[in-house]
Amino acid sequence: MDISLTSRLNTVKPPIIRRPLADNHRRFVSVSCSARSAARLACGNESPDYYKLLHLSPDNAGVDEIKRAYRRMSLQYHPDVCDPSMKEESTRMFVQLNAAYKTLSDPVLRMHYDYDLGLIDFRQPLRTDTTTKIWENQITGLKRRSDYRMAQQGITWGSRMRARNIQK
Repeated sequence: MDISLTSRLNTVKPPIIRRPLADNHRRFVSVSCSARSAARLACGNESPDYYKLLHLSPDNAGVDEIKRAYRRMSLQYHPDVCDPSMKEESTRMFVQLNAAYKTLSDPVLRMHYDYDLGLIDFRQPLRTDTTTKIWENQITGLKRRSDYRMAQQGITWGSRMRARNIQK
């Protein structure tokens, strides 16, 4: 399993205090250290590269290419269609293919995976606003559908609820 270690040493001046300090040359030191395992699936001693596993290039692998590659490879390695003598190896490969597909087809997981592989520059901050934008787009779409439905019916939601309560 690949592990990346990072550490950072920050020296900070003490806060300004109105009364004089005896030894104001002292500095506060904060140390932070983190360890992060790569997003690769540990299988024995090897950690498979999901792009190589699906025979894809990380530069131009779109959602459709990932889906096609997963379908092609999963039909080849599915435990139900493989040779009985290769069942254990095919099952292991199928599980890895499934993990690769789940990781690469989800935009947020793929971004984290690419970041861990070093495909995204580590000096650039990792953007996680993708899920927020997706959520906002879904809300906008639902509002648009609701507004369209209301315009078709010509009455408001409140009017419909009052009419329904009167009928009960």
